[in-house]
Amino acid sequence: MKQLFTRLIILLIPFGLQAQSSLNMNLVGSWDDDDLPAAFYGSFNEVWGYTDCDGNEYAILGSSGYIHFFDLADPTQPEEIARFEGGDVTVWRDIKTYEDHVYTVCDGCGEGMMIFDLSNLPDEVVKVDQTNAFFDNSHNIFIDEDHGRLYAVGTNTSSFGMVVLDVAGNPDAPEELATVGLPGGYIHDLYVRDNIVYANSANNGLYVYDFSDPEDPQIVGTMTDYEEQGYNHSGWLTDDGNTLVMLDETHGTGVKLVDVSNPDAINVIDIFRSTLLAPDFTNSVGHNPYVRGDLAFISYYHDGVQVYDISDPEDVQNIAYYDTDETHADYSSYTGNWGLYPFLPSGLILASDMNAGLHVLSIEGVSLQETTPATYPDVDLAFFDTTACLGQSIELLTVGSAESYEWMVFDAIIPDSDSPGWVVTESGNYSVLASNDHCAILTDEVMVTFAEAPTPTISYDSGTLSSTVAESYQWYLDGIEIPGATEQTFVPTDEGTYSVLVTDESGCVAFSDELVVMFNSLSDLDKGVLRLSPNPASDWLELSWQGESLRLEYQLCDMTGRVLETGIWNTSNRKLVPTSSLASGMYLIRLTNQSGQTLKKFVVQ
Repeated sequence: MKQLFTRLIILLIPFGLQAQSSLNMNLVGSWDDDDLPAAFYGSFNEVWGYTDCDGNEYAILGSSGYIHFFDLADPTQPEEIARFEGGDVTVWRDIKTYEDHVYTVCDGCGEGMMIFDLSNLPDEVVKVDQTNAFFDNSHNIFIDEDHGRLYAVGTNTSSFGMVVLDVAGNPDAPEELATVGLPGGYIHDLYVRDNIVYANSANNGLYVYDFSDPEDPQIVGTMTDYEEQGYNHSGWLTDDGNTLVMLDETHGTGVKLVDVSNPDAINVIDIFRSTLLAPDFTNSVGHNPYVRGDLAFISYYHDGVQVYDISDPEDVQNIAYYDTDETHADYSSYTGNWGLYPFLPSGLILASDMNAGLHVLSIEGVSLQETTPATYPDVDLAFFDTTACLGQSIELLTVGSAESYEWMVFDAIIPDSDSPGWVVTESGNYSVLASNDHCAILTDEVMVTFAEAPTPTISYDSGTLSSTVAESYQWYLDGIEIPGATEQTFVPTDEGTYSVLVTDESGCVAFSDELVVMFNSLSDLDKGVLRLSPNPASDWLELSWQGESLRLEYQLCDMTGRVLETGIWNTSNRKLVPTSSLASGMYLIRLTNQSGQTLKKFVVQ
């Protein structure tokens, strides 16, 4: 007999109505405050949720006069940890989060926008600003988190359009990107993904805009005439982006599944509704939809939280519900469940009742699609060495994983350093800022040192080349390594340009300056006379040649034989050699060609 009765009830439900599920949706915990001011039919409105970087979950509740913050560490007893008065008593508040910030607005008020910093939770919530810079009131907001843009609709500054703010650059102080009017007119609510705005345009229907350029939005598609059309109130996009779950806030209109995959042919593909009071009453009225995986969560006036499996649009199933207000006997007026937040990683569902405040719910026997919150990355630095010689490099690596990286030296971000490893070539204190979304950690610093071997000095005296002290030596003649010349001193047997490569105690190497060694002054260049003037020189030294014109190589050397300047001189012309940068003292001009060389001293003062 019981089975027959159930079957009869199903047959009595009008076409297009689904039977209510028998799955249990349980009340885990709740919070209410009878002393709060009331507006319209109750004291409460929107609800939203937040999960911090340690995985702790929180509820954010709007009331007629306040914004309330709750710690859900014990969801059976939500703990109010902060409340902030907006300034006005109003029916409508809206709440959205971006990273670790909360933005709230209200309608029928003059409060502007409030901004809260949640980075210090669970210890405190910080109200960082309350600003009227962009508008005094707004009916709803939505944040496209991937692009860091906040969209405000129903504002006093753009009643038939939208205000777009950048919240990514500085979440504490958003900047206005655009305030624009739109052809679809007043927007009651909206959903935004990847710059595409699905605008619930009240009695005008659904308008879809491309806001890639917020100052010049383009219409993508519209649906202005559809079945069971009413006051287009709100919508939520499915994960695949093909379907919009849309609500008309009009008694007797159902929830629409709207195919938005083709902007040129947006259409309703299915309609379903809550039937909690059927068959006596079938004119239920929904308020706000949300989608998580294959489930649509609908906040209903009167009928509470209704959960539908929409995986098959041709066979939508009601799988669970929880009535936040069981006192109603019909669907007259507006009361009951206002808002929902079904996105907590734990699977808990937050609901707000206009009279009974915050509800924390769970669905028995349903595994919600996993949502992975942003958590602190577990990242540390790894390295094989922290010291090297100048000119070498050290590779720093990260152990663990993160979504993004920024390397720092002396607490300053290194430009374009967005890889998990970094090659270091300069001394400094290095660390890495590793982030998962807004959850970031700064690793401990590692001090990297690049040692530079002191440049050796060489001299030539009494037929012997000598270097300053080092750990090891290698002598060179005209840039070519001299085999076996590995002592601090070396006796040259050939004229030419000598240098030495030394290694210090840290294993770092350095070359000396070059030094020219000549055994005697050759007189093969006897076809002319080299004259230098003025001597002593100050700014310039003039070289002149009396005799047959020659093409010679000239070298300016100090008295140790170190070459300071070299070049080619055609002696038919005079040659000016700059000397202003030379220290006072004795210098040499050396002239050479295939036949030999000649030297002449001069003084700089």
